[in-house]
Amino acid sequence: MDRAAGAVAGQLLNGARACVRDGLTAREQEELVERMEELETALQARRSG
Repeated sequence: MDRAAGAVAGQLLNGARACVRDGLTAREQEELVERMEELETALQARRSG
């Protein structure tokens, strides 16, 4: 493989890795929002009753 092709392949792999990382970060944030909403609901129920 020549240097130019190797450089392009490296860039493509780095781009794919960044997409996976960003997807995982988004999923983690969504899970945290869900957990916070559940905690808020439980806190409101505790205050009400």
